[in-house]
Amino acid sequence: SRYADKDEIGLVVGAINRMRQTLMEDLAASQQSERTVQMLAESAAGLTGHELFDTIVRNLCEYLGCECAILGRLNEGDEIRTMAMVLNGKMVSDYFYPLPGTSCADVSRKGYSVFPEHVAALFPEDKKLAVMGAEGYAGIPLLGRNNELMGILCGISRTKLEPPART
Repeated sequence: SRYADKDEIGLVVGAINRMRQTLMEDLAASQQSERTVQMLAESAAGLTGHELFDTIVRNLCEYLGCECAILGRLNEGDEIRTMAMVLNGKMVSDYFYPLPGTSCADVSRKGYSVFPEHVAALFPEDKKLAVMGAEGYAGIPLLGRNNELMGILCGISRTKLEPPART
């Protein structure tokens, strides 16, 4: 009857408004992501070698809100050796760890991975996570031209890790 049309129109208007709100939120997140990428790129422009690597791990800690970030290369055998590492705001040099049984080994097989919490419990063989008091982890493999594993870039947090949606 007369009121059914208003109810249906009201439902359509409500759905359109919700869709508009979702689109606005997605646009804002996209713009934030683009600003972050721009900031990261500008802060590393013109840098090479260790300066570049150090800047990458510092920026990753800031972006993820974590205490530790590692940019490591795969050494002979199954070992990751850091090219740059920051822990609690300080650069750490010559850090290495065996790859098997670690969260990094999982990332090297599966690709980008996030373990928001309980990462040390998920990888009990990784004693260095337990020593760090690690709770959250996000990592991505660094691949060569032929998709061979060359290294790992990761962030480790002592609290629940909640990376931005577009990480």
